[in-house]
Amino acid sequence: MKDVKAIIAKNLIAYRKAAGLTQAEVAEKIHYSDKSVSKWESGNGIPDVYTLLQLSRLYGVSINAFLGEEVEVKFEAKNKSKVINYIYDKFGT
Repeated sequence: MKDVKAIIAKNLIAYRKAAGLTQAEVAEKIHYSDKSVSKWESGNGIPDVYTLLQLSRLYGVSINAFLGEEVEVKFEAKNKSKVINYIYDKFGT
């Protein structure tokens, strides 16, 4: 599997471009510097969970979308039975 930083970087770039935003515009919207956005997109760092949540809301995707896989987990509350569904959109290795 590819490096997690590389996967997140690739997806951050793709979603930003699809939204038609510059790094500076993204930075302004989530209250970070454009240098931070550049660092994340170059794979030299990873945004924290709160920042990923902000980015997911900005782009209208789930946090899992940044990881290159969609995971759906369903549990029936306070019941022994549970249903777990995993759907992976895997990158080539």
